[in-house]
Amino acid sequence: MRVVAVTGGIASGKSTVLGILAEKSFPVIDADKLVAEIYASGEISEFLQREFGSSEKEKIAAAAFSSRGKMKKLESVIHPVVEKKVAEKLSELREQHAEIVFIEVPVFFESEPKTSFDAIVTVYCSREKQEERLVARGVSESEAIKRINVQIPIEVKAEKADFVLDNSGSLEKTRKEAERLIEWLEGKNGC
Repeated sequence: MRVVAVTGGIASGKSTVLGILAEKSFPVIDADKLVAEIYASGEISEFLQREFGSSEKEKIAAAAFSSRGKMKKLESVIHPVVEKKVAEKLSELREQHAEIVFIEVPVFFESEPKTSFDAIVTVYCSREKQEERLVARGVSESEAIKRINVQIPIEVKAEKADFVLDNSGSLEKTRKEAERLIEWLEGKNGC
């Protein structure tokens, strides 16, 4: 089984790309959904209350994105729990003989994932497009800039990736980029 990390910046379109891959019957593991499950389970609510004064996702996000230190503190608690859940899901998929599995790892380059990956894909769009998408989600322009600034620049993530998937255009263009990714993966190791 080949495991592919899908990363990128905030609002670069990782979830859109994962949705396209899922439509094509590839198994995908969505880190955002895992984090939502962790919040809902109450597993880390004591930590969240102590460090952020809330266990409400939006309030935590606003606080965490306000500084790299706060983000690191949140990640230090959430990442081990997410990695455990990812390992469990990968074990299930191995038993099902999955050939290629895509895992969303939003902060791949900011963190040190324990999972071993066969390829790293960066979903790319311009910083301006990221800001535009965040504002369209109801985030203020200043908050959007703050959230983008706390992450490694998307251009750096693109340089470090094995494959860059351009999500700057229409949904149809993104679908074509996903096809290009699949062809690249299948050609890479004769999968």
